[in-house]
Amino acid sequence: MADRIKLWSPTTDLYKIQESGHWPSIEVPDIIADAILARIPLYR
Repeated sequence: MADRIKLWSPTTDLYKIQESGHWPSIEVPDIIADAILARIPLYR
C-alpha cells in the first residue's frame, strides 16, 4: 500500500516510526486498499 501512496503522491514522505524496530508495512488486497485510500480526503 505504501507503494500505491508513493505512486499517487511522489512527494509524500514515508518515514520510519520512532523507536520502532522495523518499517511498518500494510499488505492488503487491492479492494481493501481502495476502500482505505478512498477515505483519505486528498486521494479522491
